[in-house]
Amino acid sequence: MSTLQTSQHSHGNQLDLRTFILGVSNGAVYMAARACIDPEMLLPAFAIQMMAGNVVWVGMISTLFAAGWFWPQIIVARYLETRTHLMPTYLASVVVRCTCAALIPVAVYYWGPARPQLAFVSASLLLFALASAGGFGLVPFMSVVHDAIPARWLGKFFGLRYLFGGLLSFAAGLWIKDTLSADSASTFPSNYALVFAMGAALMIIAAMFFSAVRERPRIPARRALPLRMHLVRAMRMIRDDANMRRLAKSRALYGASAGLSFPFVIPLAIKVLGMPVAAVGLLLSLKVLSYTVTNVLWSHISDTHGNRRQLIVSSAMVLLVPLLTIAAPLFSDTVMFHALALAWTPQLLVIAAACMAVGAAMSGQPLGFNAFLVEILPTRRRMTFLGVFHLMLLPTAAVPLLGALLIGSADRFALGMCLAAVCGIVMVWEILRLHEVREDR
Repeated sequence: MSTLQTSQHSHGNQLDLRTFILGVSNGAVYMAARACIDPEMLLPAFAIQMMAGNVVWVGMISTLFAAGWFWPQIIVARYLETRTHLMPTYLASVVVRCTCAALIPVAVYYWGPARPQLAFVSASLLLFALASAGGFGLVPFMSVVHDAIPARWLGKFFGLRYLFGGLLSFAAGLWIKDTLSADSASTFPSNYALVFAMGAALMIIAAMFFSAVRERPRIPARRALPLRMHLVRAMRMIRDDANMRRLAKSRALYGASAGLSFPFVIPLAIKVLGMPVAAVGLLLSLKVLSYTVTNVLWSHISDTHGNRRQLIVSSAMVLLVPLLTIAAPLFSDTVMFHALALAWTPQLLVIAAACMAVGAAMSGQPLGFNAFLVEILPTRRRMTFLGVFHLMLLPTAAVPLLGALLIGSADRFALGMCLAAVCGIVMVWEILRLHEVREDR
């Protein structure tokens, strides 16, 4: 056995505390940065205001942001198979991501007042580039985490990232509410430029944390396969492993259900219920508060009962989002009380509950899928599977745009939400068919 093989074998079940702490810190600050470019609430509100209420632009910006995370995987996975160290790729992706994040507020601030269409399109393309850089960095990130953190610690690792990140994001949401309010010193669209600038600053801090990780050397492949053979090998893995196949299908169905529902809760509240835009910040805080609180539950279930059961339980939150959103217009619009500079009606309370369900779903499902994925990956073929797994998810990035076209100018929000619920039900069926990997080990 070579020295590198011996090192990997001896450290395979040991926790790298330095990587654990830096990874948790990175995730916490990154979540606060993401709150400032939140694709489920903030970006839809930005699109509605910037593009005169046209829902199609909500779908476009959501699709570009989602697609950026998926398309690079197959390319970078093939490239990294022959590399002993993966952190240089991660660092390169960080530079591009932070640069794009810093340019977004510049475009909104200088072009927003006079040329809003140009500002919106520029910001959308920069968000696509930012997400694409994140997609390039995701494979080395997951691989470094896999090598440094044993399976029994994965629930704690992802759970703590989301827990501390949720607390920071909650504070960011309250600040965003004040920044977007009518009483703010910043007017539209400068208020959004200020929010995006804060996101860029936080993203740079988050990148600095994980950049300090000391990577464990891995055993590289002898040569990189041609892309065609790379795809054939990966598809053979998925074909021969029912668990991988079901995990990929359930993850894709989650993307479809979320894409049809999550980005359109806020547009429905603004266009149909007449909710003030300043409420977006508060609803964002409620979303991340739910994200934070439920993470304690999700990480506990993941560590003690396995990721399959965790995915089953958290699936209920995915289904609640479209159901609550459809129900909101059926409630009264009579003001019940005033709090946090908002007039609260039964409709707004139901929308708030839907946003909290979004937060719970976004903490539970990715935690379960990521932990299950890292645990299921065969070490020697990890790069191959990661690349094709995310390539299979790429079509789900177009779901928000299709949903926006379906909703259209007639505001057919109920139709989109019903389709989201159907996708969620099929997703639960696929998750029920998963086999818990930890039991075999």
